[in-house]
Amino acid sequence: MRNGKTPFETSNSSKNNPNSNPNLPRAINELGGMEKVARSTAGRNMWLIMKMFNALPNDPLIKSLTYAQREFIVASITQDNREAELGDNTKEVSHVVDNSDYKDKFYSNDNIDLLEDGDNLDDIYNQVQKLTNDPSFEMDIDNKIEHALEDKKSENKNADQIIKESWDKIEQDAKQAISDEEWAEI
Repeated sequence: MRNGKTPFETSNSSKNNPNSNPNLPRAINELGGMEKVARSTAGRNMWLIMKMFNALPNDPLIKSLTYAQREFIVASITQDNREAELGDNTKEVSHVVDNSDYKDKFYSNDNIDLLEDGDNLDDIYNQVQKLTNDPSFEMDIDNKIEHALEDKKSENKNADQIIKESWDKIEQDAKQAISDEEWAEI
């Protein structure tokens, strides 16, 4: 890679986007280029499936997979990895609880109380501490919480920046689309 371009990219620029690659489909250029697509969740998932089946993107097997089939394969691989990780840590999984209500609350952007009515935080803490038999349990949990909060703050900061940049671009496009007199009226 030289100057951020792969050997297959050309220096020719289109009139709309000087960073676009005329050798790639327009949709890929609109998404920001092949590197951005490859880093996306969908791109990583497709790569995972292609590696798993040892197949290229133009393979009929890969092309024939429906969205649901791809999602099932990725979810299964992810679950296999979780189970392998638990096995490596010599922990046993007696059963898996799927509590969708909790997931909906947990992944919500609303400020919610994750404890249910009647839950006692001290009892839960004592139960977990007995199960772990780890003297550094509290410090490890505190560190994980601190890192999670830092990550969330960073995500929020990045989201705010993206929103600001998008708004600035919309404003700039609007200014170009209408005359100065019309813009002053808005």
